[in-house]
Amino acid sequence: NSSFGTPAVDDSGVVSTSRSVGPLANNTTYYWHVRARNSAGWGSWSVSWSFTILPATPGIPTLIFPANASVDQPTALAVRWRALPVVSSYRLQVSLDSLFIAIVLDDSLVADTSRQVSSLSNKTKYFWRAQGKNAAGTGGWSSIWNFTTVPALPGPPALNAPPNGASNVPARMIAVESRVRRLPPPAS
Repeated sequence: NSSFGTPAVDDSGVVSTSRSVGPLANNTTYYWHVRARNSAGWGSWSVSWSFTILPATPGIPTLIFPANASVDQPTALAVRWRALPVVSSYRLQVSLDSLFIAIVLDDSLVADTSRQVSSLSNKTKYFWRAQGKNAAGTGGWSSIWNFTTVPALPGPPALNAPPNGASNVPARMIAVESRVRRLPPPAS
């Protein structure tokens, strides 16, 4: 502290104009001052200065949502992870492959522990990961999780018989021809 009540270093045997100190704690402010000695005794203390050690590099985020290997996720959703201490921003990547070659989202300025991801394709598997950043540097990537989006909604059924606006249709034809016709799903 600035009053030097309990100094981290108190060395009266320094014979040069510099001295190494440490290890020092991350994200901590230290105060220092110096005084000289000769045959007449100790001089006055210098003005006190301070410096702050960088925070530790961020740890690795833990992913929360959507759960790993989840299916039928919407094509617009918010992915979430647990907060890390002393983080200035997060980076989120979403990709079509686990090697992150076909990246569909790369945002390195995420200020919170979640990010909305939208305009995803139906029935598609996506891979995602996150990492933290602060003044000391960039932390490691989280584990890689994946999710698969919902299939596209089916198209409207095609009506077959009786024809629209038909009149004098026999009751028997309605019973036979009005069954629902299933169409194959639309091509992706």
